[in-house]
Amino acid sequence: MRPAHLLSIVAIVSCLLAGCSGGSSTGSGGSNDADLRPYLAMDLTSGQITYRQSPGASDTPDQVILFKQLGTGGTYLATTEVTRGQWQSIMGTTPWSSLPGAFQSAAGALAPADNLTFAEAQAAATAVAHLSGRRVRLATAAELASAQDAGVALSTRITGWNVREANRSGTVAVTAAGAENGWYGLIGNVREWSSDGQLSGGGWMDNAAICPASIDTIGSERHPLSGVRLAIAYP
Repeated sequence: MRPAHLLSIVAIVSCLLAGCSGGSSTGSGGSNDADLRPYLAMDLTSGQITYRQSPGASDTPDQVILFKQLGTGGTYLATTEVTRGQWQSIMGTTPWSSLPGAFQSAAGALAPADNLTFAEAQAAATAVAHLSGRRVRLATAAELASAQDAGVALSTRITGWNVREANRSGTVAVTAAGAENGWYGLIGNVREWSSDGQLSGGGWMDNAAICPASIDTIGSERHPLSGVRLAIAYP
């Protein structure tokens, strides 16, 4: 073997042992991607996922689900509850259509998908998992609580609470409620089904003071305030 070839082999082995990588970080799952780009965008028409450094304002809300990294691990939590527009793209149904006028939202497709059963929430997560080929699931109650803790202070959430201004204006285009460390509607808006069949975070009709601690076990019952926020393990 010629010395030049031997040196090349030594260099390659050394690089592998040191964890070298020459690939692109966009959507590749490299170890530094999550640190540099804490958001994931999933296209609901193709299932393709890409890393992002910031949310991005040009998305079509009913075609893209945006996820934000939760902590320092590989779990990402959707920045909003599944919207009505997204739900129709995923499931092709409108469970909220039977709700009375008082429960309808002027936000239309940007409003959270509500009036969902636990089984329907699970089916939506499964459908998105099949579309993307990734480990998409319902968020756990602990993950939702962790995101709530990472958001704005409890006193700030409660002060000036106005259920209709803060929560029925939609989840993607929220202005009154604002983002809670990158997530919207963790408190109020709609109660969110967690993977253990509980509802977390309170809804727009709930008293603001009890929303952060509100986890109601109601099995698979259909409720007008029930929605869903997805989580994904990536890569």
